[in-house]
Amino acid sequence: MKSADPPASALNVEPYRGTSLFLGHPTGLAFLAFTEAWERFSFYGMSSLLLLYMIQYLLTPDVAANVHGLAAVRAGVEALAGPLSNQAFASQLLGLYTALVYFTPILGGLLADRWIGRRAAVVAGAAMMAGGHFLMAFDASFILALTLMIVGTGCLKGNISSQIGLLYNQDDESRRTRAFTIFSAAINFGALTGPIACGILAQVYGWHAGFGAASVLMVVALATYLAGWRHLPTEPGRGSETKRQASLKVGDWRTIAALTAIMLITMFPIAAYYQEFNAGLLFIEHSVDRKLWGFTVPTATFVALDGFFCILLVLT
Repeated sequence: MKSADPPASALNVEPYRGTSLFLGHPTGLAFLAFTEAWERFSFYGMSSLLLLYMIQYLLTPDVAANVHGLAAVRAGVEALAGPLSNQAFASQLLGLYTALVYFTPILGGLLADRWIGRRAAVVAGAAMMAGGHFLMAFDASFILALTLMIVGTGCLKGNISSQIGLLYNQDDESRRTRAFTIFSAAINFGALTGPIACGILAQVYGWHAGFGAASVLMVVALATYLAGWRHLPTEPGRGSETKRQASLKVGDWRTIAALTAIMLITMFPIAAYYQEFNAGLLFIEHSVDRKLWGFTVPTATFVALDGFFCILLVLT
């Protein structure tokens, strides 16, 4: 039996009056969706450049010698994998970066739930990611840049999407489901535009121009989130207060077990999926004729096809 739904005011939710400020949904959804769109622009744009940037520029002897911490990281990776060529090491480093980006949100969720709250976690994460993207413009700070983006994504990724559900009362399942569809469309918009913009800028003006565009859009994401502050849901209880108010029941543990099993299963297709940033880009770079009407299509822009087809399939 469901407990009584909390009043809208308790969740800082706009009353729904039949007309809307954003596609029939609370205004907070617009700010969350656009924040995520610009953040995904930055993530996919930077990620589409990362492998080839390392192989073609960063790991060349003259540049690699000036990158702080790179020798230590390479020694650690090769201690586990054995001696690696520059291409193999770049692929390993990209894989570690991607894995950590999707693991750290677990820790970011704990941080938000127990100590600082979702809003503060998102702001801190966005600020770290913006700083990381900015530091990508400098060769020496490459390892620090990746570290900031990993930790920042951990703070932001899960804590922004979890705010979507809090905009709605418990029995408003239909609009909440549509809200997550809109939020997913924002993700795919970023996945479509980021690789195109960053890829073209990197090819025409150099690698750091592409990374610079990702940095600017990450700052825009942070500004968007802060602009919508008053429309966001209030924070639930944290720490000892949360423990007193909500204890896990047998049914809850079953749900957690089911979700854990699903995550373990999805690890395999996701690992294959993210080869679009790794082996897929290497194949395109070396084996695809990218000449089109006298222009060489940047390899990084092919990553945008993922976002394009996701949007197309939703529209059809």
